[in-house]
Amino acid sequence: MPASEENVKAGLAFVDGLEATGGTAIHDALVAALNLGRSEGRVPIVFFLTDGEATVGPVETPAILSAVEKANAAGARLFSFGVGDDVNATLLTGLADKTRGNALFVSERENIEIKVSALYDQVASPVLTDVTLRVDGAEVHDLHPPRLGDLFKGQQLAIVGRYGKPGACAVKLTGRLGGREVSFVHDARFADGAGRDYLPRLWAIRQVGFLIDEIREHGEKPELVQEIKRLGTRYGIVTPYTSFLVVEEEARLRERFLPPGAPAPDAPEGRRLAEEHDAAVRALDEAERQAGLAGGALKKKSEAGGGAVAGARFAKELSDARTDAGAGVGVKTVDGKTFRLVDGVWRDTALDSPGNAPVVRVTYLSEEYVKLLEDTQLARYLSVGERVAVLHGGKLYEIVP
Repeated sequence: MPASEENVKAGLAFVDGLEATGGTAIHDALVAALNLGRSEGRVPIVFFLTDGEATVGPVETPAILSAVEKANAAGARLFSFGVGDDVNATLLTGLADKTRGNALFVSERENIEIKVSALYDQVASPVLTDVTLRVDGAEVHDLHPPRLGDLFKGQQLAIVGRYGKPGACAVKLTGRLGGREVSFVHDARFADGAGRDYLPRLWAIRQVGFLIDEIREHGEKPELVQEIKRLGTRYGIVTPYTSFLVVEEEARLRERFLPPGAPAPDAPEGRRLAEEHDAAVRALDEAERQAGLAGGALKKKSEAGGGAVAGARFAKELSDARTDAGAGVGVKTVDGKTFRLVDGVWRDTALDSPGNAPVVRVTYLSEEYVKLLEDTQLARYLSVGERVAVLHGGKLYEIVP
């Protein structure tokens, strides 16, 4: 309807008469909105606000996404707002991908009016719609986002990808401005290398996100999982399929605490038992000190229980390692290289496939080590710690105590 004063009043009166009954009919609401059609020369935009999961009508995410694709004959852009801390993020990001829109999330501590108003002001001024990108002469692949959205006032499109052929190329951006098609061509030269140091990891993060979305939508396939693991390990990215410290750390802790072949105890329960044991040992230390006993007799007796205490210690330490891995502890990125802390050594992830690189073993803070620091790039890599293993200039440098 035209936004006349009379129609605005009628719309507000209609909204004031609505009553919430506790249901969330996401499927029906989206289909109704997308069936409104399209005016010539205009891009329809739908704002969708939700505070949870679908509970009325079709509720499965694949079914809703499929219905949206079928209903969106007008090519509407869907901007989703997930309000609160209990929303279906997979659905909202999927809706954005299917409609060239965007998904935003507003926590219970944020002001939703500010976020909605800011986005409305932006999308009210489209600059280019139906944007596409083509690169001639560089053999590009794995571009993210794989499908571009629209370009609005005050916004930028950031695209990352890989290319197989360095050299001169033409980057062509095409879109619609009002009712006509316009193109912009930029002559570029792609370097024989990564260019900016941060770009490989930035691309890898986007690629991992894309692969995880593929698994969510189409199911878990071995080749997808393997690629996520490879990228996560190579670039130090925490994913559902990688836990950097834990594989090595679990083996080390098992050897330290458990007898060969012993099953690992339940981690949460082990953490509780280990903490209780630690408190008991501290209490025994204090009792011995006050009683003037020598040699830790009581403490030794308390540890004679053996298996249960050892299992508890193992579970607690492993739980701590998993927590650290999830937080990215033990992973550092310097100038495009990712290092993992393995048995006290900051190890370059490129060493997973080092080839036949000659090994240069150097003692930390020796004259030879100081000489290495004259290479400013190598010096930055060595700054991650005292013990480092890094591939640089075709050589494997090992810094030892």
